[in-house]
Amino acid sequence: MQLHSTSYGDTGPHVVMLHGLFGMSDNLHLISTALAERVRVLAVDLRNHGRSPHDPVMTYDAMAQDVVDLMDARGIPAAVVVGHSMGGKVAMEMALRHPAHVAGVAVVDIAPRAYPPHHDEVFAAFESIPLEQCATRKEVEDAMRVRVSKNSTALFLLKNLTREENGRFRWKVNVPVLRSSYHEINRAIDSEAPYDGPALFIRGVRQTTSSTTTGRRSSGSFLGRRSRRSTGPATGCTWMNRRI
Repeated sequence: MQLHSTSYGDTGPHVVMLHGLFGMSDNLHLISTALAERVRVLAVDLRNHGRSPHDPVMTYDAMAQDVVDLMDARGIPAAVVVGHSMGGKVAMEMALRHPAHVAGVAVVDIAPRAYPPHHDEVFAAFESIPLEQCATRKEVEDAMRVRVSKNSTALFLLKNLTREENGRFRWKVNVPVLRSSYHEINRAIDSEAPYDGPALFIRGVRQTTSSTTTGRRSSGSFLGRRSRRSTGPATGCTWMNRRI
């Protein structure tokens, strides 16, 4: 699968940026631009998100392989992989399954553990808005705000709205596949052979949906004893790209 990606910067070590569930690489534009002053950034749309292809398979193994294949195609031998939310679990999966491609990981607002379902409102909103009956973007926006309790979440989800050449609206995210694969997205990242490379775990000070904590507890069985690690809270807004 050929993922869509955007490159920033032309000098320094490589950094791969991975967004969270319902997100896209565009959400990471500001932070990628800032990092590009010192490193070469590759911001990626994961499968079934953004401008990357849709596919019925939505597993961490497949998502990790997609990113590795993209790195190979771009001539990137190894990179620090920065992942937010679901993207953080993809980064961990890459580190465990493809350690030669991972110079280090930075995981934001997620732990390797399994999570209970907490996106019922979001799925219901995507699935109940009759896009085929909407003539303007404002109609879709109004419908989303009625269905989603937080305005910031509604605005984040509306970034997925796009219009085809025939004038019809559609969602960039593959909602049916994300719904059917939701148990996989929420599963734990685990391995009999933990990751022994550099790792940074970051949690937002206002974060509520993920119970990442400082210390070894946040990294679970993902990190080996020889791994160099750092954990702690991030100041300011909890969401790197408006995690929901």
